[in-house]
Amino acid sequence: IFYPRKQHVIVELKMARSEELRSRVEDSGIEMLDYDAVNGRFRLKVSPGDVEKNRQLLSELIRVCTDAAPEE
Repeated sequence: IFYPRKQHVIVELKMARSEELRSRVEDSGIEMLDYDAVNGRFRLKVSPGDVEKNRQLLSELIRVCTDAAPEE
């Protein structure tokens, strides 16, 4: 889920809580807001510079989410 703002985008990625994932995101410089345990979503604050610098990590995170999503 993407929530656009003027200077950044809030991205919610539905996946299991993982300390490895948390550390990779924090090491990349992307701001990790929190983990919503009720809905099972990581919340990230992504700015335009983050997209350019971390394109591979963001693509991987989205791929993990879509691979884990149940088929309809």
